[in-house]
Amino acid sequence: MYNAKNSIADYSDRLKQISEFCFDAMFRGIKHQDETCDKPRSSNRTLSGVTANVSNEVNNLPVCLQRRPSSLPKNWRHKFQCDDARNLSASPADFKAQKRCVIEWFSKYSEVQRNLMLNELLDMCNLSQMHLLSLRLEENLHKECPPNCKDWLSWLPDTIALKIFSYLDPVSLCQASRCCYSWHELSTDSYLWKSLSCRKPYLFSPSLLNSLIIKYTKNDTGEISWRKVFSEQYRISSNWRKGRCFIKEFSGHSEGVSCIQFDDERIVSGSFDTTIKVWNIGSNSILLAQTLTGHSKTVRCLHLSGNRLVSGSKDCTLKVWEMEKKESWSSIACKATMIGHSDAVRSVDVCGERVISGSYDCLIKLWDIKTGACLNTLRGHTAPILCVQSDDDKIISGSADTCIKIWDYSGSCLQTLTGHRDSVACLQFDSKRIISGSFDWTIRVWDINTGEHIRTIDWRTAEGHNRAVRCLQADDQRFLSGSDDKTIKVWNIETGERLVTLRSTGYGITCLQFSDTRIVSGSYDNKVLLWDFTV
Repeated sequence: MYNAKNSIADYSDRLKQISEFCFDAMFRGIKHQDETCDKPRSSNRTLSGVTANVSNEVNNLPVCLQRRPSSLPKNWRHKFQCDDARNLSASPADFKAQKRCVIEWFSKYSEVQRNLMLNELLDMCNLSQMHLLSLRLEENLHKECPPNCKDWLSWLPDTIALKIFSYLDPVSLCQASRCCYSWHELSTDSYLWKSLSCRKPYLFSPSLLNSLIIKYTKNDTGEISWRKVFSEQYRISSNWRKGRCFIKEFSGHSEGVSCIQFDDERIVSGSFDTTIKVWNIGSNSILLAQTLTGHSKTVRCLHLSGNRLVSGSKDCTLKVWEMEKKESWSSIACKATMIGHSDAVRSVDVCGERVISGSYDCLIKLWDIKTGACLNTLRGHTAPILCVQSDDDKIISGSADTCIKIWDYSGSCLQTLTGHRDSVACLQFDSKRIISGSFDWTIRVWDINTGEHIRTIDWRTAEGHNRAVRCLQADDQRFLSGSDDKTIKVWNIETGERLVTLRSTGYGITCLQFSDTRIVSGSYDNKVLLWDFTV
């Protein structure tokens, strides 16, 4: 190597010499010191002679080393031509000798010395040389680099790269996986798909997530395929947004269906025909349905929790049913009958061991679910009570007197909400809000802590219902409402935006309940409809 045979001083002297003339010698000679473009016309003959000689020499160079000012904007060409006139002084013979000397020296330098040399030369470059270098280097810039030299993401640590990918939506993440092998490896990492599975709007109830985890866990290794888990969640979420579902009919009642409850295995329906039917959710055959007879008038309300069913009727009574199911048989028995209301029992809810009922006698009663004894009676409404819901510390009721009342279990009315212009037929609440539906065709949202009205959803301004709203149910992402206008509407619970409208078979919706993957509804046409969004 050159640096092993020559002293540092010798190298420095040659570096200085090359810095003085190397670059100009390679690209048309050393700068002319005596003549300029502004010389008198009498000197043009000498300048032209030198121009002709050097031009012949340059034309013999490879095309990539010839200047191409014509490839630049027109306003720069005159500058390059003027520079040419100033830079022409070396004869062809001198240029060849100097060029050969520079190439010979440069070939003997080490990598570090070549870098130093190029750094010196770049400081001497003008715009024309920079342009030539950009054209020349474009095809050779990554000639001997590794295949992923242009992929900055692959040079980052995996944790940082995954963090960047975590900001992508699912569609973009799938597109990124098709870019290259390294991106495919990153985009299929379980961390990304697990985080997406726990993100709204794809996150459903823990029970659905757990069932999907069990479904897509490998038996031999115990590894969870989070990508498949999310794929299933995404498909269900997309079906909800687009209203894409399979509808199954359950026919067996002789009159309209007034109330509905269901779980993973069965659907329970109450009817104006005074009966309760228990359907196998996997089959709509009437032969597999069980019929409960005990009420003497219309069954108006149901509450199903585990194997325990509570029903309320126009015969002024409530009944508690115990439902037991084995692999080869099932049985249902009435365990208690609660008598105390003087008019039809319109609504029922269960909280722990307490049953809460609302009646047309304008009273709310609390019952012990085991003994059937009445624990307390709440008075305050001036018209029939159409809906009640409860949690551990409060009860909320809606009435035909257009009011919503919030109670504690001692019987004290904590707050009264007014705003509806007709009977409050249904309501739901959570830790933030109360959602109520009314015969005035509107849905109202209230702040549960202050009682302040937040928004009204009607048919004029928010694509709401154009008939009485008879039923609704909510979860933490959306709520559903059913109406006499023969539709079920799905709403965003935070914004009140209508997401999709589902149309029934031609009769008003009297009742509904939904889960992560299904809606079950009843109507005046004697049928129960199952809307399945797992298709």
